[in-house]
Amino acid sequence: MTSSHRVTRYVSVAALAALITGFQYGFTLAIIAGAEPFLADQFQLSTWQLGLVVSNLSLGAAVGSLLAGPLSDRLGRRKVLVATALVFLVSAVLSAAANNISILLVSRSLAGLAVGAAMIIPLYVAEISPAKSRGLLVSLVQIGIVTGILAAFCTGWKAADLGSESWRWMFGMGVPSALLMLVATFVLPESPRWLITRGNTQEAMRVLAPVMGESEASNELRTIEEAVKRESARWQDLFHRKIRWALITGLVLAVLSVTVGINAVILYGPAILMRGAGEDVSTALRGAVVLGCVNFAFSLLAMLTIDKLGRKPLLLCGLAGMGISMLVLWFRLSDSTLPASSGLLAPILSFVAFYAVSLGPIIWVIVSEIFPTKIRGAGMAMCMVIMYVADFAVTFAFPLMMERLGNGVFYVFAGICIAGILFILPFVPETKGKSLEEIETMWSR
Repeated sequence: MTSSHRVTRYVSVAALAALITGFQYGFTLAIIAGAEPFLADQFQLSTWQLGLVVSNLSLGAAVGSLLAGPLSDRLGRRKVLVATALVFLVSAVLSAAANNISILLVSRSLAGLAVGAAMIIPLYVAEISPAKSRGLLVSLVQIGIVTGILAAFCTGWKAADLGSESWRWMFGMGVPSALLMLVATFVLPESPRWLITRGNTQEAMRVLAPVMGESEASNELRTIEEAVKRESARWQDLFHRKIRWALITGLVLAVLSVTVGINAVILYGPAILMRGAGEDVSTALRGAVVLGCVNFAFSLLAMLTIDKLGRKPLLLCGLAGMGISMLVLWFRLSDSTLPASSGLLAPILSFVAFYAVSLGPIIWVIVSEIFPTKIRGAGMAMCMVIMYVADFAVTFAFPLMMERLGNGVFYVFAGICIAGILFILPFVPETKGKSLEEIETMWSR
């Protein structure tokens, strides 16, 4: 086999792992949207129970994201990814077979652990990919996520006609992709960077050589060894005075990314359409498929524009568009003179489009850029944990807020969008076109 063929096979396997892991993440997250109306009916869920069933995945994800980094440092990236695929598989089977609310909560918590742990895949891909393919391979994770969300909506729509227990088929459709993820991660080599941290330079060389050739692999090996020697970070370093504003910025953006109401719209979208437009379950789930298509299309658009238009302009325009969309949705639901189905889907779709092209992808680009190299992993992990906790709060509280505030909940989301604009304007720097070293010096001025 020639060197070019080995590189092609190597990159193809890494690409498949990135894509299918992202897909499993998105599918597991969004499949509850289609199952929720059937679960509420079959188990006679109260408002707070419904909120807990939908939101408890986020609590599991907070724990998973907190554990995945230390475990991958101790056991290796590949082993943690294989274990994550197994947890995805077990949670899908348990969810489909659940015969009471307790088992369902346990299975969705396990799914959350896997969702949180799955986010080490960008780290793995960045460490193992050839430099010329790194950007594309990392971006495949995001493509996989939005594809998984769209697939979940399509599954919910098609399975809705299977009867009162169609939710079992919805959860069960996560099994094939979990098996594919298990195979894809099982055949991956270990990260050469992790091998070097364990002193296993010979194995690291065996991983790098087929990709770069012996000479270039030797140079890359020395570069990684020097970088590893320079890195020595503690969690306490996150709170150093010089980078305090970097941490505050990252945490605020992480919280903002979920408190604007995106998962309330994504996960409760069919319920909103059924409540506001009086549509049946199948019609509401068909609307969710359209929502998934919009999310997919504008996520692709974001990938093409983020390095051309800049992070800050997209964030500001996106938040303005989301705020207006929420106000229009609030007005539409509050105006009893309009027909029930008149124009309800449009503001939901515009909200998702503005989110997908701005806050959705940009939050993690900025968070990955603003922290100094030696604490970037710890900084991103803290932001991720806080994001999942905030997401749990929003998705758990949304049914209760709808019950207490009615349509006014969308007015609250609009207010959060405005607050986000007021924070970003003075405090979030533009990082487009700047090196990581230049960005690091911003916080010490």
